[in-house]
Amino acid sequence: MPSGSPTKKRNNTEQTDGPNPYAWGTYVMPPACAGATPEASRDMSSGTFSTKMNSIVTEIKLVEEIIGSHKEHMGDQFLPYKNHVYRVLNFCFMFHHPSSEEAEKLAIAAAFHDLGMWPGDQIDYLDPSIELARKYLLRTKRDDWVEEVSLMIEFHHRFRRCPKEFPQLVEVMRRGDWVDATKGFRRFGLKKTEIRRVQDTIENLGFHDNLMRITKKEFWRRPFNPLPMMKW
Repeated sequence: MPSGSPTKKRNNTEQTDGPNPYAWGTYVMPPACAGATPEASRDMSSGTFSTKMNSIVTEIKLVEEIIGSHKEHMGDQFLPYKNHVYRVLNFCFMFHHPSSEEAEKLAIAAAFHDLGMWPGDQIDYLDPSIELARKYLLRTKRDDWVEEVSLMIEFHHRFRRCPKEFPQLVEVMRRGDWVDATKGFRRFGLKKTEIRRVQDTIENLGFHDNLMRITKKEFWRRPFNPLPMMKW
């Protein structure tokens, strides 16, 4: 299995979406993510997870349950995708200090955001991912979250900033995914050292290589719309 070690050479091009308006010096991992495991020390005696921003979350029970239930369909991409989800969440937590409810929404949206890709390496996976999340939310009595979580998944590949009327977490999710999808080329105000620590702690395991493989295949199949999940 490839190590997926991040490339040490970094592009100095700055992001174009302006400074990071959601930066926080510290965050508290709420009860929704109790049981999360950071790189640094933790105190979970109260059921909450308090940590400095330089700690990295590598395990959340809710994420493990959701992705684990789809493991049989994902083949050798189970671990690479799971690591992608954790990198995205760490970047989201850097952009925004979530309440307990917000942290749970982010965990659910991140777990489902690309799951519609499997089985079969589907590149047009937004609608299937949204449907999987919708069924999960209804089954777990979170009906009133369906619209917001659906938006978080639908617009996570949007190139531009989300409209102001959207819930804030939609933009947080978009930025978190873009940081990881571009390996830190788009940073939205995050420091390169912050991004590199997440990349070095949570291995890539070939996740981006697999995306490139699927993308090349789609260019041959439908050259006029090879990336239907992207939104301007």
